[in-house]
Amino acid sequence: MLEPQDATEIAVTADPVPGSNGRTIKLAIAATDLEIAQKDAFWTDKLDVYVAQRGVSGAKAQVTGQALGLRLSPATYQKYLREGIPFNQSLEVGPGVGSVRIVVLDENSGRMGSVTIPAAAVTPKL
Repeated sequence: MLEPQDATEIAVTADPVPGSNGRTIKLAIAATDLEIAQKDAFWTDKLDVYVAQRGVSGAKAQVTGQALGLRLSPATYQKYLREGIPFNQSLEVGPGVGSVRIVVLDENSGRMGSVTIPAAAVTPKL
């Protein structure tokens, strides 16, 4: 979370858009970088998505997280391989935050990817 460089084993892109409370970050997670496994008729995986609001100095962070369970039909799996896995994260940036880092961990493979966004990009304009 506090490393200066983003993790690159999983490609993650982020697009901040206005939301009702602060901003919503629209993520696209590269399904081709995940180890999604076929189980019966579905493709499954579990992703852990962490959001770290890092202080201006970069030495401290407030971290929240959630799990994203994937159980995909073959058609959805093929679509996500082409377009990426969509994931929306609502976010209210606290005072003194310099940047927001979103980290994605693939539980099947242990690979990680992250993207860092300047706090100004996710703070609503008044």
